[in-house]
Formats: sequence, structure tokens, C-alpha cells
Amino acid sequence: MALNVEYKKVKSFLHENGIFFTNKNHFRLKDEDRLTFEKNLEIERGVGILGGVSLPLRMGVGSYSWSALNNFTHIGRYCSIAIGLRILGPRHPIEALTSSSIMYDKHFSMVNFLESEYGYKHASNPNTQKPLSIVIGNDVWIGANVTLPRNIYIGDGAVIASNSVITKDVMPYTIVGGNPAKVIKNRFEPEVVRRLLASRWWDYNLGELSSLNMNNPEAFLDRFNPVMLSKLKPQIITSDQLIAIE
Repeated sequence: MALNVEYKKVKSFLHENGIFFTNKNHFRLKDEDRLTFEKNLEIERGVGILGGVSLPLRMGVGSYSWSALNNFTHIGRYCSIAIGLRILGPRHPIEALTSSSIMYDKHFSMVNFLESEYGYKHASNPNTQKPLSIVIGNDVWIGANVTLPRNIYIGDGAVIASNSVITKDVMPYTIVGGNPAKVIKNRFEPEVVRRLLASRWWDYNLGELSSLNMNNPEAFLDRFNPVMLSKLKPQIITSDQLIAIE
């Protein structure tokens, strides 16, 4: 069950710690709005939550979303999410007698009414739903009006074109688009992709990385030396900190 806090009580703390709800110097949320989040919330300092009132489960440095996020979304570092992202609801069991939610949702108020009104009883082997989990890697760009299923993995460096409907996991450094989405091309040559994934450059200090040629991945990798770089160690905002303020 999600926790929540009144925005006005935590807005100064979040703003001071680099959790931004606008890309301008004003607050888009109302003081009486309540932010929702899960108990194991972990958000690194330096992110933009530019839509909605839900905090993602995880969000890494340099990532932002113009779309409202659910509390179970895991977002890596340096991700860009445009407006209109939709997360699909539960899977309806078309292989069962009925695809109705009476087959799987014991907490739906309508289903509860059917139980009391008509004596409906759940099957001994009800249709099971996979837990809600959206995992987005590092350096992912999701265009406007993209639809994701409720259980999906988007690999590091992937790009999803606007208006795409994703039906399966997206592999690292692939560009996908369409309905259903298909691979359009790879961002880089296979050897460059291999080196980028092996480098895990997003784990290192951004100030030190910026001295390298970030406009040219191959030139960047040629000079990238993890021995000479320090790891990025941002402070993490947790649910305990927010609850303590509330």
C-alpha cells in the first residue's frame, strides 16, 4: 500500500535536495496535494518529476519525466521521458471462461458487490497477475505518447519513438517504434554498444566525465579509464525521510 505526504510539508526539503517538480523557478503542485510513494522509495538527488503526484520507486541522477509515473517504476540515470506515457492495466485472461475482472481482481469494489449481491465465489485457481514492475535502464529516451505493458524492461541506451506501443522488452541501445513497436535500428555499431555497456559510464562522476568528448562515443570510450575516475555517490532520498517530515 502506497504511503503519502502533504506536498507543502516536504516541498522545501525536496527542492533543496534536487527533486524538482518543474523545470522553471516555480512550484506546479498545490500545497494541499499529496505525494504518493512506496516504503522502499530511493530517489537520487538531481531529478525532475514534472508530471503527476506519484514518486517512482527508483530514479537516478539526471533523469526526468514529463509524464505521471506510478509508484512501481524503476528509472536509471540520465533518462528522458516525454509527455503521455501510459502504463497498461492488468492482463485480461482471454483463455478463461470470461475475460472479466471477476477472474483476478478480488479488491475491485464492483467485484466485491457481485460477491455480496449474487454470491459469486472466486475460483480455487483464479487467474494470477504478474506484479506491476516497470524497469527502465540508464540513458533511455522515451518519446511522447508511448504505451508500456505493466511488466517490461527497457535496456540501457534504448530509444522509443513517439506513439509507440511496446509489447516486449527493449534491448540495450536499440531504437524501436510503431504499433506494435519493432526495432528500427541500433544506436551504434555492435562493438561500440559492447564497450558502452561494459563501461557503465553512468556510474562515474559526471564532472570528471565532462572532460571527455561526450559528443563522440568512440572518442569518449578511447579515453575512458575507470581507474582514473571516481564513482558517482549521490545522496538518496528515502520514504523514511519524507515520513519523518510529515
